[in-house]
Amino acid sequence: MRIALLILLFSLFLISPAQAQVSMSPRGSVSQTLDQTTITVDYSRPRLRGREGLFGGQIWWGHIWTPGADYATTFEFDNDIVIQDVPVPAGKYSVWMIHEKGDWEVWLDPNSRQFHLPEPPRPDNGYFFWVKPDTTAPVEETLTFDFTRLDNFATNLQLRWDNRLVNMEIKVPPSFSLEVTEEQAAPYMGTYSAEFFQNVWVREGFTFDMPIKFSDGKMAAEIKWEPDGDVNDQRLLVKTDQIFYWAFFEGEELMSTADFFFEFDVDESGQATAFQMRTFDDELWMRGTRK
Repeated sequence: MRIALLILLFSLFLISPAQAQVSMSPRGSVSQTLDQTTITVDYSRPRLRGREGLFGGQIWWGHIWTPGADYATTFEFDNDIVIQDVPVPAGKYSVWMIHEKGDWEVWLDPNSRQFHLPEPPRPDNGYFFWVKPDTTAPVEETLTFDFTRLDNFATNLQLRWDNRLVNMEIKVPPSFSLEVTEEQAAPYMGTYSAEFFQNVWVREGFTFDMPIKFSDGKMAAEIKWEPDGDVNDQRLLVKTDQIFYWAFFEGEELMSTADFFFEFDVDESGQATAFQMRTFDDELWMRGTRK
């Protein structure tokens, strides 16, 4: 009997603290990258475990609550963003909500490492906005954050728990300007003798005259994909000096940027003399010289 007890005690001492700890609210995270901005939510995920009437009950009206448990939920942005029309600088923030019968006020506190109790004071250097909970949502057993709608420069961060659903609209700044100034475009305007090389999209090489033009903040190249094909206006956006993205718009909304870029050669006066169109794998698809 003593030997069995000693073996049991010895085996208990071999268990590391990490192995011995079981959290009632396991930690989770979700992240989303838009353009060059990454948004990360780190949070504990409490469960209902049979509880009913959580909001207004255990989470009482007026309670300053982190949407999670244990250490406060955090939002982290590696670029400045706009959330619910409130500009927020890049950084990591603890998240707090004042739970009311109507709209909830949300705080983002630059002090990111805080325990959920006691209730924190309103931060002088925080960022504040309002959300309107949907109180008719299907019951969610486990507190969940996720990104439910994605655009090029915007997303919808959603919080779901019990019968509450909260939407937060987030916008990120484009990593490049969506317009080109006349001064930026001027060195490249003109007509180029272009040579399109054979590739996976072009069955055989051909040459054509390719004008580059500017109007109302838009710079575009007149591209042909086939020798006898239609001419398409292809918008160009500034990446750096002498390099432009190939961009696709629907109306005035940027839909995507292609895996191509135009790189121009310029003379001593700063005027473009030639260009190369390459993929981001550095494959040459087209080149041209100014006529």
